[in-house]
Amino acid sequence: MARLEIRDVNKSYGPQHVLRDAGLTFAEGELVTLLGPSGCGKTTLLRIIAGLETADSGAVMLDGADISAMAPNRRNMGMVFQAYSLFPNMTAAENVAFGLKVRRTEGRRRAARVDDLMELVGLGAFRHKYPHQLSGGQQQRVALARALAISPSLLLLDEPLSALDARVRVQLRDEIRRIQQETGVTTIFVTHDQEEALSVSDRVAVMNHGRIDQFDTPQAIYQRPATAFVAGFIGISSRLEGHVAEGGVVLGSEVLPAPPDHGMTTGTQVTIYLRPEDVRLSPMVEGGRRGTVRAQTFMGAQTRVSVALPGGAEIHADLATPEAGALLPGTEVAVDWNMDRARILPRDRTAA
Repeated sequence: MARLEIRDVNKSYGPQHVLRDAGLTFAEGELVTLLGPSGCGKTTLLRIIAGLETADSGAVMLDGADISAMAPNRRNMGMVFQAYSLFPNMTAAENVAFGLKVRRTEGRRRAARVDDLMELVGLGAFRHKYPHQLSGGQQQRVALARALAISPSLLLLDEPLSALDARVRVQLRDEIRRIQQETGVTTIFVTHDQEEALSVSDRVAVMNHGRIDQFDTPQAIYQRPATAFVAGFIGISSRLEGHVAEGGVVLGSEVLPAPPDHGMTTGTQVTIYLRPEDVRLSPMVEGGRRGTVRAQTFMGAQTRVSVALPGGAEIHADLATPEAGALLPGTEVAVDWNMDRARILPRDRTAA
């Protein structure tokens, strides 16, 4: 296991500033995901860690030593790419053994290591197959075993599941998490898929235009987004515009309670972010907050109901599908939500 620290890393390609003072510290044995939209700098940061790119400034520290100038082949890191990058003329077992042969690992030790890893990734019966005889998911398992064969200090995964179909992606992401926990190798996983990031990670770094907007547990990222960008990028949120007043937050003609420690001065323009599972819809009652059902989105066991509020805002609620059945478009409903779980942030018109 290894401890990695990224210190104020900057990277530009001509006028394009790809990374801006990126700083992260990874604990030994944890799986951290770099999450963000295309072009946010996550793959560039991973390649700088691997030594495939050079930062303009800043440092990459591994176990307290600055490895920024170290050649990639001396960093003892295993990397798995989006493309499987297997040698087509080698069997699965020979692909896994490749790094060990380069390091001149003794034959019996090499064979035992390959056997162990083929079993670990569930491909013991496929060791003599060539890449073209394997499915995409099986090829990516071989690539993972090959990266692990050298007992790397760090395992780097660059969008390893994006070329796979949805069912195989779910299976393989769970396998990656199982294998990472069994081996204890410190792992950095790059993806733009929020569900993927939240399901496999110990911590998630959400990146936005080359900066780290938030670095925290998946639960904190989802429930307590630190910025408007994170609140808008992670999951589905309804957004209600208001401003801070003496008694809380003014939303239309209502004054809603706000956390006492929100730290915003009176008059601050804010956005209230609400997750759809925290919104409640019920039959219209006198004096209730009125809304009109605009649309439904069937999602299987749940249905997302979109409701238009009188001021023009739209709010989403996730309901059990049988419960949503009666709420056809045009139905008037009473709308309520759990303000304790709402996130109130200064308005940011640049947020996603």
